[in-house]
Amino acid sequence: MGFLLPALIGAAIGAALGGLVGLLMRTSDKAWAFVSTPGRGIAVGAVAGLVLAVYFATPSGWHEGNVVALTAETFDETIGGDKPVVVDFTRAGCPPCSQLAPRMERLADEFDGRVVVAKVDTTAQPALANRFHIRVVPTIIYFAGGEVVDAAEGALSYGTLQKRVKAILAEHEAAAETAAPDGPSE
Repeated sequence: MGFLLPALIGAAIGAALGGLVGLLMRTSDKAWAFVSTPGRGIAVGAVAGLVLAVYFATPSGWHEGNVVALTAETFDETIGGDKPVVVDFTRAGCPPCSQLAPRMERLADEFDGRVVVAKVDTTAQPALANRFHIRVVPTIIYFAGGEVVDAAEGALSYGTLQKRVKAILAEHEAAAETAAPDGPSE
């Protein structure tokens, strides 16, 4: 239901504008045949409005859910926490980023409570992109204990993401067990 209302509104606005263009174009030389009648204009406008509404209702195809949006103000505190962190450096309008977004959401759902899955919009947060020398989006950087432990570029498959997160989580849990003091000694 998240983008149903914007889709309906977009289709309605598009249909109205398309119908108006069709009405205005019906007396022209038919150069724009696809909107040369009000009916055609309504159909073309509705489709265009629907597509644009859905696109803008889900920026970069990203479904927020359990994925944390990081800013320069929240970044260091998040990666310095007691859980491993997976950060997707992304950008609106990037097709590979749109492909990766649902995989990151799925990762956030699967590892909820054990790993923080986050994103950084490189357009809105250029200082963070520069700090980590991000030249390609999407770029995934894995953190544990506030330190970079791995990185990868591109729209990775879910299996690749899951495998790497499991490995980092296992390393993190093993390190935590080693660092934990033993029980009372007798």
